[in-house]
Amino acid sequence: VVPLQHLYVPQDHRTCHEFNFPVILSGHDHHQVDEVVNGTRLLKPGLDAKYATVLELSWDDPAHAGPPHVSAEFVRVADWPADEALSL
Repeated sequence: VVPLQHLYVPQDHRTCHEFNFPVILSGHDHHQVDEVVNGTRLLKPGLDAKYATVLELSWDDPAHAGPPHVSAEFVRVADWPADEALSL
């Protein structure tokens, strides 16, 4: 399970402490956040959709037992070409 939240950092931290998620994707705050809280990676790309989070979860075990490796980066949305099929 990867929660998708729209909370302030203190509420995100509470989720990190109360649950055992490998990563939380969140928003609401206007600054970027990439930190580990109580073993959970908290990622917030910032305001106005200027950045997006590219997330990769991988496991050493083919059965996906145990926690995944979490790799993430923030990328500028403007650097990606628009999908013409989605344009109006």
